[in-house]
Amino acid sequence: MTRWNGQACVLSNYVRPLFSVPRWAIVAVGPFALVFLLVGVWVADTAAHAGEVPRNVTIAGRAVGGLGEEDLKRRVEDIAVSFRARPVRVETASGPVWMTASELGVDIDVDATIQSVLAHAGASGPVGWLGSFVEPTSADLMFEFDPDGATGRINSEDLIRISATEPRLDGSSGRLEVIEGIPGQMIDAQAMAAGIPDAINSSSVGTVTIDAQWKDAPPRLVADDFAPLIDEANAVIEANARVRINSFSSPLPAETSATWFASELAADGTPMLVVDHEKALDDLADLLAAGNIGASNEAVWRVENGKPFVESTQLAQVCCEAHALSVLLDNLKAGRTDGIELPVRVFSAREVLDSVAGLGIRDEVATFTTYHAAGQGRVRNIQRFADLLRGHVILPGESVSMNELVGRRTIANGFVPGGAIIAGVLKSDVGGGVSQVATTMFNAAFLAGLEFDSYQAHSLYFTRYPYGREATISWPAPDLVIANSTPYAVMIWTSYTDTSITVALYSTKYVEVRQTGQTTSFHDQCRRVRTERTRWYLHGEMAVDYVGALYRPEEGYNCDGTPSDPSVTTLPPEDEGEAGIQSGGEDVVATP
Repeated sequence: MTRWNGQACVLSNYVRPLFSVPRWAIVAVGPFALVFLLVGVWVADTAAHAGEVPRNVTIAGRAVGGLGEEDLKRRVEDIAVSFRARPVRVETASGPVWMTASELGVDIDVDATIQSVLAHAGASGPVGWLGSFVEPTSADLMFEFDPDGATGRINSEDLIRISATEPRLDGSSGRLEVIEGIPGQMIDAQAMAAGIPDAINSSSVGTVTIDAQWKDAPPRLVADDFAPLIDEANAVIEANARVRINSFSSPLPAETSATWFASELAADGTPMLVVDHEKALDDLADLLAAGNIGASNEAVWRVENGKPFVESTQLAQVCCEAHALSVLLDNLKAGRTDGIELPVRVFSAREVLDSVAGLGIRDEVATFTTYHAAGQGRVRNIQRFADLLRGHVILPGESVSMNELVGRRTIANGFVPGGAIIAGVLKSDVGGGVSQVATTMFNAAFLAGLEFDSYQAHSLYFTRYPYGREATISWPAPDLVIANSTPYAVMIWTSYTDTSITVALYSTKYVEVRQTGQTTSFHDQCRRVRTERTRWYLHGEMAVDYVGALYRPEEGYNCDGTPSDPSVTTLPPEDEGEAGIQSGGEDVVATP
């Protein structure tokens, strides 16, 4: 008790002088005392919570304040489990690809994160400690990253934006060559992997979005990979072989055989030589056509009693049987190059009939006749043109040019001078008069419901033709081009008398056709005629279209009334010709 009292007396000796300190001294010393007191409380609180996370600390949005080290470890491990399943969206050209953080080699380093939390809290000091009473503080997650694992995972998607084009062997130009490949674009996994940590750090919660990065994807093959194929093909191309059928032989040109060869990639990606058998057989047939014995394999049509049928001549021996190419290649491999006998193909009339059975050429679907005076020079041209058209078949979806079918009208081709129009004036030209066949054909096609890819009406109106519904023709233009828009083949059949020409079209009935209207207007002094056609298809649809004509005011004059070519001498009316009005200031010559 003494010692306690003595001690009390001694203490009182210090306290009394304190109250005798001046007020100004107390005010000056007060802030320092407050800081001293704050530090003291911080030290005491820190000591009291040693080994624990200070209050109000969070990590990845989850509170960890007040947790001991074991509890903190469990909390961080829970966060790590959720993080591993965090979705990562990779934006590619073909749409998003979804992965997870774990799949991309990113994980939370649990031990390093715990140390980071504890170090973060301990380094906060008294000021940070005081702030923890007001708002939470966030500690950083510590990551570990396996870039090789990320690269492997991205590559496993095999993401390709543009596939590389591999080199190929090609002989279509008549010379065997390697066409270089073209690089493509594929995912750049390494570049993407390098950016993954920053992308995850910049997005603390939710889906992480990463844009795909691309790099060139070179072709796997190079030109040298095709050297064995070139050697194999050149054994044929450079053989200087001669082929034969029956008693006829022909050299096999290198520029022809080169077109048979190309390359493809096998299932394992290696190049292999391929041969176009169909083209090779077609080429051999052309080379050896002069050695054919008997008929060709084209159908020869006839019409009797209004019904079409096919004729064929005797048995034929023509190039070549389907295995002819194999025979050729086997001979060349064996070193035989001169006079290689190829197997001929033998076919009968029955085969020709079978080949056309599915074309649908059964009945007359349209016919049209125009008339002319007998004995004129143009009549011979009309009949020659008709002979060259007769029996031609227009397949479904095919267009046919009258100029291409008949060829240029020349003396050598059986034509003679006749009426033609040059610059709006009638004169004489070889082949004059054939436009009458074109007009007759035009009207038959009009009534059959066929399409017109190209046509031109005469520039002068002749009463032997339907007003506004006609076509002219000359070489090389204007031309009459007819398109078969029906599902059946159409066979052209021409016939004539001394005073008329008829075009009949044979097919399967598909459409009903009528002219349903016509109007005439004026272009300066020329008459413009517009003729309406309505087609009622048997399957229920209806279509309306129009054809047109532009007629001069009279022979020798343009639409504006100026002379078209006053220097040209006109023909007698009985030998007149027809053609379209010139365009672009150049003469249009037609041979009617």
